[in-house]
Amino acid sequence: MQIRKIWQAWIQAGLIPNSLFLILDAAIFFIGLLVWLAFFAQFVLPVRTFRDRQKIFDRLFTYLFGGHGPAIFIRDGKPVKHFGEEKQKGPGVLWLDSASAAVTRTAAKYEKTIGPGVHFIKNGESIAGTVDLHAQTQKLGPREEKEDPFAKQKEGQSDDEFKQIQKRRQEVSAWTRDGIEIVPNINVVFQIDAEPAKGDDDGSRFGYDPESVRRAITGEGINPGAPGDTHRRRVAWNQLPALIAADLWREYLSKFTLAELFEASQPGPKPKPPAPAPEPDETRALLEPVTPSSGWEKTLAGMLHEVNSILAYWVNRCEKTQAKDVRSVTVAPKPIEPEIKEPEPETALQTINRMIKARMTEAEVDFINDNGKPGKGTIKSPEYELLKQRGLKIIAASVGNLRFPSNIEEQLVRQWSATWLDSAKAERARIDRLRGFLELSGQVQAELRYALSLSKNLLKHEPQTPKDTLKTLMLRSRGELIREDRLHRRASMEREELEDLIQWVERNNL
Repeated sequence: MQIRKIWQAWIQAGLIPNSLFLILDAAIFFIGLLVWLAFFAQFVLPVRTFRDRQKIFDRLFTYLFGGHGPAIFIRDGKPVKHFGEEKQKGPGVLWLDSASAAVTRTAAKYEKTIGPGVHFIKNGESIAGTVDLHAQTQKLGPREEKEDPFAKQKEGQSDDEFKQIQKRRQEVSAWTRDGIEIVPNINVVFQIDAEPAKGDDDGSRFGYDPESVRRAITGEGINPGAPGDTHRRRVAWNQLPALIAADLWREYLSKFTLAELFEASQPGPKPKPPAPAPEPDETRALLEPVTPSSGWEKTLAGMLHEVNSILAYWVNRCEKTQAKDVRSVTVAPKPIEPEIKEPEPETALQTINRMIKARMTEAEVDFINDNGKPGKGTIKSPEYELLKQRGLKIIAASVGNLRFPSNIEEQLVRQWSATWLDSAKAERARIDRLRGFLELSGQVQAELRYALSLSKNLLKHEPQTPKDTLKTLMLRSRGELIREDRLHRRASMEREELEDLIQWVERNNL
């Protein structure tokens, strides 16, 4: 009875005929929504294939019903997203700029490594970590130049600020062999171990290698001493190089005393042997045919071998004939082997900086004993192997801006005031000695160039008589004095004497 009354009320109100129009309007709206959604999906992201455009449409469609996944833009290795966007578990999309890379994961495993461009992720897939492909600089130590890590807590200074200063001090604090604490600033420049893409090759102009990116992200550690809900819990991939440099700084500083840090008493690095000269192209292969496999290849190879033999015979014959007509044969000078100079002594601080970089960039380094003296042979560098396993490449590493306790600093100032004159005299003697070597080397090179210029001019003009030879030499010498700007100003008297000598030769008809 109640249903009949409701039905009669709908008919009297005219809702039954209008419902057909409502259904038709809903169908038109839904179809139009799909059409326009498919249209705008073509221009939302920079994709090329139809399959990628279809994926964009699918993700926009699931967004209408709340089943979408994360939609994140990664710029310079940092995600740009709405709050809580990374918690979405549906199919999503990641857009990385040319300086970014990332690794995705599911609840059970690492999924894939992605580089610059647009990438689609599936249900349950999220970002495990991101990487900035730029060369990065990491610093450890006191922040400001005026920050004194050895100073006591000042009046009005908060406990938290003082603790932060002491924390930065402990990060780089090290002790010399004679028990002096030193706090420096440590700088490390590094990037992902990858070569920049060239031309139209895939990758990034900053350098992108999927294996290096995967090693960097999967090798990240956890700080067990930090609370689980803080950002310090995770030890990011780009924190490792500076921590390694700080450990190496402590290791090598313990081998030297405070005085040795600033005295040039340590032997410098051993000079590396020069690279061998490239061998000349082997042309003998033209006369020695390879072993062919089939019959027609053997016939063709034999014909080419006979042609090459005939050409080689006539080339040798022409060279011998030409050699007989040459009036003077010039012997090519022997290549001058580079002189291996003795390494200049360096301070212990220079040695420490050099060894820290070597341990982070080379597989084997020179051995230095506990007294700071170089030993025999080399040792393997575990730091280099560790960085290589993490997909990192070190560009530069340095230690500087040393800070000492106040009493040690005053002692250093007093020592410098007492010995600065002797140091200045020793430095002046060293500079004078170096200047003498450079002057002698320049004189020898100038004489060689002058003799070479005269000999080339003689070969070019081929004088027949002693008079012509003498005149050619004097004219060339005068030309050298005129052409060289410094000689033109300084040797005006010599140039006039040469001109008088040339005129005397012409008048006497020698």
